[in-house]
Amino acid sequence: MGRIRFLRDRGIRCGTLFFGFTAYFEPIVREFGWSYTEISLVVSLRGLEIGIFAPVAGFLADRYGSRKLIIAGSAIVGLGFLLLSLTHSLLMFYAAFLLLAFGAGGCTSVVLMTSVAQWFTKNIGKAFGVMACGYGAAGS
Repeated sequence: MGRIRFLRDRGIRCGTLFFGFTAYFEPIVREFGWSYTEISLVVSLRGLEIGIFAPVAGFLADRYGSRKLIIAGSAIVGLGFLLLSLTHSLLMFYAAFLLLAFGAGGCTSVVLMTSVAQWFTKNIGKAFGVMACGYGAAGS
């Protein structure tokens, strides 16, 4: 039961999980007994997956629209967090992060910039600046 509560009790948010994950290394090592290498591998694979998925996300945003992609990505991230809260094994940890990475790939800057570019014709630079500020504001 303690392992199930580990991630849920710490109030992990999406931005914190992606941008501040190193703050959770020590608690994860203490709770599960995994090595730093095993934990770091999942973060590296997540970054690699998002980089590979970006061109696909751009294509899907052009084909189906940004709104549908962002909604689907958000739902997949939610499922990834549910799976992460039930983590008992390293394989389950990797599966949860893979799901999180695919969902986050649907909400990347490629998709958001596509939306902003379609919505704004005047002052598009300011709109992109406000959008970029959202990453820092949401990451807290």
